[in-house]
This record gives sequence, structure tokens and C-alpha cells, in this order.
Amino acid sequence: MGPAAPPRVESRSWTERCDRRTASDHGRQANQAFMVRFAGNHVLTLDDKDRVVLPLGLRKCIDDKDRDAFLEKGFMIRPGDTNEFLELYPTPVYDEYIRWLESRYAPEDEEAQGYLRFFTSRVEPVDLDRQYRFNLSTTCQRAVGIEEKKPGVEREVVFVG
Repeated sequence: MGPAAPPRVESRSWTERCDRRTASDHGRQANQAFMVRFAGNHVLTLDDKDRVVLPLGLRKCIDDKDRDAFLEKGFMIRPGDTNEFLELYPTPVYDEYIRWLESRYAPEDEEAQGYLRFFTSRVEPVDLDRQYRFNLSTTCQRAVGIEEKKPGVEREVVFVG
């Protein structure tokens, strides 16, 4: 018999999860500066090098004076626990979320610790270039059902806020 399925932590949207973490100053600043402004549907296309551009709705949230620091920190991306979607977190928000998850579960809770391992094992760092493009790995593409490159076929990525 295989390991037990990880417990579901929450089935709330990215913004709702971030809103819940505003107890710390860091989480509140990240939330106010970035998370709450992203909304809607943003349909983009993977280029020939498997890159996608960060949606304009997210790019508008980045102050010009903070651009270099933001690009340096990048994002973390992981397949969602259900359905075919990816979760994209600014690195400071992801770090804060992991700290929140770790504080929520006792170290002796094996099922919870199994979920934490499951959650963090599927995360990949995402580096943005100066045009706000990032590579969507083959692992992430497969996780959400994006097919392999075919001549003349566009591969769409939809960002939902």
C-alpha cells in the first residue's frame, strides 16, 4: 500500500491565501505591493523557447525603482494540488507561505509533514529576464497538459487572478 494522500490545506485562491497571511509585516507588504492587484484572465502563448511573458496585470504592480530587485528575486512555480493548473508565487510570498504552513502543523504530525514535503517537492524557481519572460519547464507543461511543440500550433497559457 502506498503513502497516504496528503491532506488538503485549503482550496482558496492565491489572493485569498495571501490575504490570510497578512499578520506579519513582510506578508502584508508583499500582499499590498503585489498580490491584491492581479485579477482577471490573461491568455498568453509560449514561444519557441518555452518562455511565457508575465502578464501585464502583474508587471504593472512592479515599481520601476524596484524592478531590478524584483527580477532578482523571481518567482516559485508549482503544479496545483488539484486540476491542471500551476501556482505562481513571488519568491518572498512563497517563503512567507511556507513559514505559515510550517507554523500551522506540528513536527510530529506525520500526515501534515508529508503534505509539506509533497508541496515543496514540486516547486521550481522561476527567473525573469528583463522583458519579464520566464521559461516554463517541461515538468510544469506536462503537469497542466500543455502538449509538445508542433509546427504551426500555438501553445496557450492562461493566467487567472
